[in-house]
Amino acid sequence: MFAAGRVPPLELYQIGDDYFVLDGHHRAAIAMERGQDFVDANVVEYRPDPLDPTNAVYYERLAFVAATGLRDVLATESERYPKLLARIQSFRHELNRRPAPSTGLIQPRIPAASVVTSGPVDLRHAARLWLESEYAPVIAVLGAERIQKSFPGRAPGDLYGYVSDHRWYLSERRGWDVGLDDALADFVHRFGPADPNEAVIDPIVALGSDVLEKLFPACFEPLRSATASAALALVVGLAALPVAFVRGLRPRHYRMRHPTFAC
Repeated sequence: MFAAGRVPPLELYQIGDDYFVLDGHHRAAIAMERGQDFVDANVVEYRPDPLDPTNAVYYERLAFVAATGLRDVLATESERYPKLLARIQSFRHELNRRPAPSTGLIQPRIPAASVVTSGPVDLRHAARLWLESEYAPVIAVLGAERIQKSFPGRAPGDLYGYVSDHRWYLSERRGWDVGLDDALADFVHRFGPADPNEAVIDPIVALGSDVLEKLFPACFEPLRSATASAALALVVGLAALPVAFVRGLRPRHYRMRHPTFAC
């Protein structure tokens, strides 16, 4: 039957993202042995009680998937999917306001392929472009930096949402849009798991840098540039550490500044 392509569809039922075989266990086993990625199936979905608040995320995801067609964006927090949808709608607005192709200009973070598209971009097309050009790169960086260790139990969609929230927070504080790249860099710097060596050395270097800045104010710029060495800052920090402890300062009070926001 498999060789002839005449396999009857399986009978499945679905609860959430899980599928259970009602009829066709042998067909499913053979399909897996053959390395098939897809099988025909009749699926009956059992949905949870929509009036139960604990099922809110489930129905928010249904609405998100129905609007965008994106099934691979996973989140666990209530209200996260509506915020992701709002970001995609803003992204679509940015696409539809892009410069005309003849100008040769491409707005930041908007894929070049979208510039040659004629007419307005619909929401599902914008969602795919957002997934490829913004969401996936952010998740890749967060994964490489092991950010998920700082937020156990959270899905990638939650982590992307935290970066977006952090971007809004920084922009409000500074009075301008800091951009996604700078927000991501600052988020990783603040919330990434610290290397044990950096957790000890960085505060001492930061303390030494603080001391050097007070010793050589802005009017002594040539001297300040000569003392910009991290090694010198470490030596000065070690020398100043006893005084700092006497004054009640501890390593947690010092943290290396992120270069993007040094000023």
